Amino acid sequence: MNDKRFYVYIYLDPRRQGPYIYNDGKEKFIFEEAPFYVGKGVADRMYHHLTDNPLDRNNLKKNKIKKIKQCGLEPKIIKLKQKLTDEEAKLLEKRLIRLIGRQNLNRGPLTNLTNGGDGTYGYKPSESAKKNWRKSIKKHYSIEKNRKKIGFLSTKEGMISKYGIEEGTQKYNERIKKMSKSVRQAYKNKNLCKRCANAGVKNGMHGITPPTAKQVKVGDKLFSSIEQASRELVIPYTTLSYRLKSKNFIDYVLI
Repeated sequence: MNDKRFYVYIYLDPRRQGPYIYNDGKEKFIFEEAPFYVGKGVADRMYHHLTDNPLDRNNLKKNKIKKIKQCGLEPKIIKLKQKLTDEEAKLLEKRLIRLIGRQNLNRGPLTNLTNGGDGTYGYKPSESAKKNWRKSIKKHYSIEKNRKKIGFLSTKEGMISKYGIEEGTQKYNERIKKMSKSVRQAYKNKNLCKRCANAGVKNGMHGITPPTAKQVKVGDKLFSSIEQASRELVIPYTTLSYRLKSKNFIDYVLI
């Protein structure tokens, strides 16, 4: 009997509102926010990316999740299909990654580092592999512990705890004075997401559509230029241009 415990899930970026429409001729996928990671798994696998795993080498994905959280948000996670066999889940995962496109190949917004279908289900690590993993985890948390300690000592409370109220306050104020105005504001207000608040404002063409720009239609959404579509859909300009010229992407139209 086939084991149908598997499912395919996708992570969405709540900062990038859609809709985002992908159609490979077989099926249409519509997302309300920008997709940035596709995976397969069983049980609670879809939530594992939200925790700090020292064995996870995908820094693209980890940085994306970190930036979303810095804006006071959480990634949106949805199950696309459930009750699949391992093979069915692998095929759907590979199909979605190919359709949406990987960021590290300049073909789309996904932070996946592979083409999919390479899960570790059924894999039994050797004793030497287990030993190396334990060493890696121990080293990681040792570094993190020191990093947090150093971070605390750079705060006002940390300096006061180390030098006393008078000297600690003086050292903290001297540290603040050496910072630029923007860095000082961000340092005092750690909930401030500078990148989200100021993105594009310093650009002289911010908010201005070039007179030669052509309109782009992706699904039901209309954009004033390829540049705007590329920015809002989080798709590289070259990838978007390819999709507009290709007959395989019928939802991408240059007007």
